[in-house]
Formats: sequence, C-alpha cells, structure tokens
Amino acid sequence: MSAILIDSYRCNGCATCTAMCPDIFVLNPLTEKAELIDSDQEVTNTLREAAAYCPEKCIIIVEDDHTDH
Repeated sequence: MSAILIDSYRCNGCATCTAMCPDIFVLNPLTEKAELIDSDQEVTNTLREAAAYCPEKCIIIVEDDHTDH
C-alpha cells in the first residue's frame, strides 16, 4: 500500500488539493495548511494529479514497492 504525506512546512494553503480532491484533503482552519481527512487513503489518479498540480510540491506519495518472493 502506498502512503500519502504532506510537507506542512512547504504547504502555502492554496487549496488546490482540496478543490481537486475534497474527499481526501481539507484545510486546517487554524494552520491554513492542507491535511488528510483520513490517513488511510487509496492513491488514485486524481490524487496523483493533485500532487502534480500542487505549486509547492508538498504532497508526497510514497510507493510501496514491496514484492513477495
């Protein structure tokens, strides 16, 4: 399973991710930074697009390349 991380230091609160994936991301009203609604999200093509369009590149998708031998 892949993991989704947000570098909150780099996030500028532009809300691109929340506009593209409102079921995955939300802006924290106190910090005005993006957060995951649920840390156990499936990595979809739309989520990958949101990460690509993020102007600060603060959405990081860590691929699980674990293979069974």
